[in-house]
Amino acid sequence: MNHTIAFDEIKEVERDVVQYRRSIHMHPETGFEEFKTSEMVAKNLEEFGLETTKGIGKTGVMGILKGQASSNTIALRADMDALNIEEEVEGPYKSQVSGKMHACGHDAHTAMLLGAAKVLSKHRSNLKGTVKFIFQPAEEGPPPGGGFLIMESGHLEDVDAVFALHVNPMFETGRIAISKREAMASSDFFKIDLIGKGGHSATPHENIDPIRMAGETLCILQNLVSGETDPLDPAVLSVCTINGGTQFNAIPDRVTMTGTVRTFCEKTREKIFTRMKEILDHISRMHNGNYELQRVRGWPPLINHGQMVDVVTEVCERTLGPNSVILLDKPMMGSEDFAYYVKKIPGAFFWLGCGNRQKGLTAGLHSGLFELDENALILGTAIHVNLACHFLN
Repeated sequence: MNHTIAFDEIKEVERDVVQYRRSIHMHPETGFEEFKTSEMVAKNLEEFGLETTKGIGKTGVMGILKGQASSNTIALRADMDALNIEEEVEGPYKSQVSGKMHACGHDAHTAMLLGAAKVLSKHRSNLKGTVKFIFQPAEEGPPPGGGFLIMESGHLEDVDAVFALHVNPMFETGRIAISKREAMASSDFFKIDLIGKGGHSATPHENIDPIRMAGETLCILQNLVSGETDPLDPAVLSVCTINGGTQFNAIPDRVTMTGTVRTFCEKTREKIFTRMKEILDHISRMHNGNYELQRVRGWPPLINHGQMVDVVTEVCERTLGPNSVILLDKPMMGSEDFAYYVKKIPGAFFWLGCGNRQKGLTAGLHSGLFELDENALILGTAIHVNLACHFLN
């Protein structure tokens, strides 16, 4: 068997893939609530003749396609969850669930992997090994996330390589983007409660002002990256909310700040939180106040394996044509729980272009205006198919 399947044959499932995506888009479900989506996925996998397992990672689904006897196993992963975002794009398949939307393209990921499963199911006798199709819940959270739970489930212990793609309108349809090593950052959430003593604004000497504590904390926290982190070691600390007080002439008892920390280096990741605690200790004592610091560990950094990046590059250029692959020279500071997979299994994560300036499809991910170019769907399907063929044959 050749290392690829003819694009004309793969294109026969394009109508199905588009319909899968539109159906999922109309009925978005958020993390660990993907009940209808997982049922739809499982039903199709069973129709394709795949060994199907439900309930992995709570609401995930796995399809297993066994080819010829071989110890080689590849896993292809798609995420299924939507976001708590109101869709602003009008159309025949607009979200029918108020306040929820597939604003990150996971509907497309699920549809493309289903299409690949359908194509490959017709070629099982020619595959020298096994393909595991992973339909994962809760990539967007809540913690610990679907990726962590699936890796803990033991279903992928025999996998030799794992791959995942993600649509991205930053890149035009027909292009692929991939990082040779560091692809995406870790992500941790923090919540700081600065605790003072409230009272009348006319008698500040009788109070302990948590708003002043918050102001000083905000300024000093920014120094953790700009002044205490190696400029060649990417890190981001963002304070994203500050809430305190309800009355213009009353000092509150408490101010709450929340935000995220993103890094690629585990040592830097831990150092920032150690220093954050030291800073809060100092500021709270200086004001005779107190504080509470809560950290929620998010996804680890996503580090691609160089050999698997080479596999993706070769397959994509063979599928989409020469010069279709963009090798990124900088990582992205967003996070992805596919990081848990590549911590244990050789693999690679890459971006599938789905933007189209001529059609006005330029809105970014996590936007209520996000809409992808559906011409990208069959391309992603073809890449999944040919990754499996290439790796196993």
